[in-house]
Amino acid sequence: MSTDWVVTTAAERIGLDAQKRGEATFTVTNPNGRADQAVFDVVPGNGADPTWFTVDEPQRLVRGNASVAYLLKVAVAPGAPAGAYPIQGRVYSANSAPEESSVLSGRVMLDVEPEPEPVRRRIPWWVVAVAALVAMVLGVVGWLALTPDPVPLATVPDLLGKTEAQAVDALRRAGLTAGRVTHRHNPAKNDAVLTQSVQDGNAVAPGTPVDFEVSVALAAPTPATPANEARFARNTAPPLTWKQSQPFVTMWTVSISEEYCILRIGVPAPVCAWMLVDEQATSSPLVDKPQLAFLFPVSGVFPGLFHSGRVQWTVVAIDDFGNKGPSSAAATYQINP
Repeated sequence: MSTDWVVTTAAERIGLDAQKRGEATFTVTNPNGRADQAVFDVVPGNGADPTWFTVDEPQRLVRGNASVAYLLKVAVAPGAPAGAYPIQGRVYSANSAPEESSVLSGRVMLDVEPEPEPVRRRIPWWVVAVAALVAMVLGVVGWLALTPDPVPLATVPDLLGKTEAQAVDALRRAGLTAGRVTHRHNPAKNDAVLTQSVQDGNAVAPGTPVDFEVSVALAAPTPATPANEARFARNTAPPLTWKQSQPFVTMWTVSISEEYCILRIGVPAPVCAWMLVDEQATSSPLVDKPQLAFLFPVSGVFPGLFHSGRVQWTVVAIDDFGNKGPSSAAATYQINP
């Protein structure tokens, strides 16, 4: 059975130095009682280049109930566009395929700052004067030979407060294009532009992309399969699938709870309670979750703890900044003993 890895990081953002280099530490925990070989890598998203990231010793032995730290080194290539790039750490067992045991960390934002303007050396005044005179003469000659039509510039419209559709339409009518659109969970200002990358009133070249951020009210996902109270064989991995009414959502957190019961002396019916056993982030509305080895009643004088065979799961949507929306309704399925 594959290890149920846990991967965390203390930092939510990665800053870079003047050479566009930085580091981040991810902690991988093996909550099981047996040792396993862990493989760690990085899942970049939204324009991040996989060649920017390296990990020393990506494969390590992690003892049972122990943790190891992986140092992620970042070296962004010169000329990379400025912006915030989301990445996640991923860990899986070396003796199984990544899709069978991989677990993702929470999202970490890599901040790439604009490159500084180059330092220019001062040029003697007479060189500037001669160059200006030559440029003037050449300009007059060129103007006399051929006077081209001036290239019209586009004025950036004010997008703040508009809906996402209105902002896209305003940019189109201004001769510009919508760039990267990010979404922040903010039900109080649902579907309203909060920020834009180019201030309104600026004159730019036609077709220039303008990024903007939109407030949204994340909807609760709807569990699809398995059907509520469906039955499966013991130790199987039924696929968990769900639907999201908002197409811009690309990340979710899935939580798995199992029902454990205890028999009490003098009480005819067992006392049961739900226990959270796993939680992970995913970028796909389909998750295969292998079940734990269930406990059955312990024979003898004392009552025993046992698994009822019922498994319950919920899923929540996450916005582009790691904020969670409302949880789905809990879906339950039954494992046959």
